[in-house]
Amino acid sequence: MREPHRIVADREICGGKPTIRGTRIMVWNILGQFAGGATMDDILKDYPKLTKEDIVASLEYVMDLLDEDAIIFRDWGDLDTSANQSSAR
Repeated sequence: MREPHRIVADREICGGKPTIRGTRIMVWNILGQFAGGATMDDILKDYPKLTKEDIVASLEYVMDLLDEDAIIFRDWGDLDTSANQSSAR
């Protein structure tokens, strides 16, 4: 069951980045934990104020964003700036 009310964006909190209601824990932090190999239990230990439902709401929020029609993809190969740095010398 989706609980979108758990995720909020307030300009006064974390610069308007999506956070878990009542905290300064950004959705980005939760995703970063998973990307780094953390489990749900690991995240709950690291952020004792969170509940399993908060973490699930974070993932659902991102799923909803990715389901949007206007996704912009980047060519991450353009991030290699080593050639630019050596030619600038």
